[in-house]
Amino acid sequence: MSHHEHKIIKKITYYFKRKYYPFFRQLDTMDCGPTCLKMITAYYGKELSLNHLRDLCDVHSQGTSVSGIIYAAEKTGLKTLAAELSLEILLEKAPLPCILHWDHNHFVVLWHLTEKHAYVGNPALGSNMRYTINDFIEHWTTPDSGNKGIAIFTEQTETFNQIKDQPDPPVSLFSLLERINDRKNVFFVISALLAASLLTLAIPLLTQAVVDRAVSRKDIGILSLICAGQLILFTGRILTDFFRSRILFKLGMNISIKLIYEFVDKLMQLKLSFFEYRSSGDNLQRIYDNQRVEEFLTKNCVSAGLSIIILLVNGGLLCYYNWKLFILFLVASMISVLWTNLFEEKRRHLDQRTFSLLANAQKYKTGQIFSDHFPEIL
Repeated sequence: MSHHEHKIIKKITYYFKRKYYPFFRQLDTMDCGPTCLKMITAYYGKELSLNHLRDLCDVHSQGTSVSGIIYAAEKTGLKTLAAELSLEILLEKAPLPCILHWDHNHFVVLWHLTEKHAYVGNPALGSNMRYTINDFIEHWTTPDSGNKGIAIFTEQTETFNQIKDQPDPPVSLFSLLERINDRKNVFFVISALLAASLLTLAIPLLTQAVVDRAVSRKDIGILSLICAGQLILFTGRILTDFFRSRILFKLGMNISIKLIYEFVDKLMQLKLSFFEYRSSGDNLQRIYDNQRVEEFLTKNCVSAGLSIIILLVNGGLLCYYNWKLFILFLVASMISVLWTNLFEEKRRHLDQRTFSLLANAQKYKTGQIFSDHFPEIL
């Protein structure tokens, strides 16, 4: 097979497989090695628990090493080979996917490599990220080693094929909704949503009555009555929003206290070995991130529910008056949803990046406090 035919086959293979490359995000700063190994095992058809792979990789306060990943891979039944090689050998002869040592302190999975681009699964940033070949060389190779980089290659064995799947426990929206056990306040919030939707429906109907009856007939009595009704509806909407905000505040405080209590209680039950390879900044930032979970379960869920109700109400009115306008409204709504989903991966990437930066900031502040007040400990 010629070199040109080999390149064509690689491109065709990547085109058909790129949607099936598994991707998992690292949960902590030091989890890049086990997470890359989890992606490799998932690519071969086995889903293993991240906690199990983390224990095998012997993750410590500085992360894991190449030898740790090799040991964990061989324990799962994979045949491994680690090598320091040049870009030319990686491009022409290396079997993919493989795990690469990245930026001297990180691990990624290389899915596909061409003469112009490299497609990498970075557990800290995102799946199937495309780098130019110059950026790839800068991240992977080191000038001291003659522009060579470290790669870990894996191969399936019969032992690997015989192991059983050990997936991580699933996390769903329902597991978060179980934290909301204040049914009384939830009932009041739902009632407020229904009241707000009825008020939303009543306002355009009253506006129609003003234009069709009061203005066209020049009937001051009907106009005064309709204006009084609109004033009552406006006042009712303000009161509804006020009570809804108070209920959501109380509900959010209960959820926040419960989340932080469960998190701290679980931390206190863990062994000391857990904290040896965990960054203090990660743990502190997770406590602060409980506020985001609280906002999602209260404000965001309520806003989404209200938006859906308003969408249905306005859509029903448009369909009743003019079905063509309803179709236009429906198409515009679908375009808005698709436009939002188009940037979902980018937002997820920025969110992960923000978490890492905030975690490092928390670690730095904690180190400064302890070094200033307890220098003898350090």
